Amino acid sequence: MAFCKYCGRKLEEGESCSCEEAVKAAAVTTGETPDAKAGTRSASEAEKKETPASEVIAPPVPVQTMNNKILRRGLILMGVMALCLVLFVTVLGNIVASSYKLPVRNVERGLNKDRAELIINSFYPRDYIGELRDDAEDMGDEWSDVTDDMDSLISEVKEVCEDNYFGDDIRVSAKIVKKKSATARDLRMLKKEFEKYDAVAKKAYRLKICLTVKGGDQKKQIHFYIYSVKIKGGKWLLYADDKTKGAFLTKTEDVYKEIENELDSILSDYSDQLGAVIPKE
Repeated sequence: MAFCKYCGRKLEEGESCSCEEAVKAAAVTTGETPDAKAGTRSASEAEKKETPASEVIAPPVPVQTMNNKILRRGLILMGVMALCLVLFVTVLGNIVASSYKLPVRNVERGLNKDRAELIINSFYPRDYIGELRDDAEDMGDEWSDVTDDMDSLISEVKEVCEDNYFGDDIRVSAKIVKKKSATARDLRMLKKEFEKYDAVAKKAYRLKICLTVKGGDQKKQIHFYIYSVKIKGGKWLLYADDKTKGAFLTKTEDVYKEIENELDSILSDYSDQLGAVIPKE
């Protein structure tokens, strides 16, 4: 004699119980859907009722897919970081390799933008410029006033050059066409010269410069030599010896003759400002 394990009803031999729990258990075993008599809906009735869109739940994203996305994003991020690092190293390398060019570029910018301080910083050590600032304050002047006046001087000289020789929109460019390490004799001379500024010359290059001045009417190119000097614990500075200064004046003599009167008048008006940046003996 058998009994239903769900409801306990006595069963005849080979009989199956028709209680709800027994029917469900039989459906799971056979893979069939329970019929309506067992209190369940048929498959056709279930299909007739659509699930509201608001109740639709997206299937979970497989773990493998999520891992792949994270991996791709990580690789992209690493690639961007690597590219930035390469660019940084390249730029830094160029700056370090060409640092002796910087004072030349700054003088060019100073002339074109009427910024005297760029030119002053390209020729004198920081400590010496600090002394110039102190001297200006002792005389009752602000250093900014001195540099502003020097900016005006550059602008007025350029206007005279435009009106009397080059024409409008004058532009200056300086190109380094040759570089040579300073000789031991040159370096001794430079060390002595920079002692005037309480600075120590550690290394130097002798540069050949092609200076181009171009306006709307005339263009002039001048080749001359100048030193780019590395100062101990400081920056690269320019130094022109007497030979260089003499050669430069000779090559620009034709321009000077055209603007001599106006230039002398301007320079006399700015004599105090010029004196503020004349090296101390």
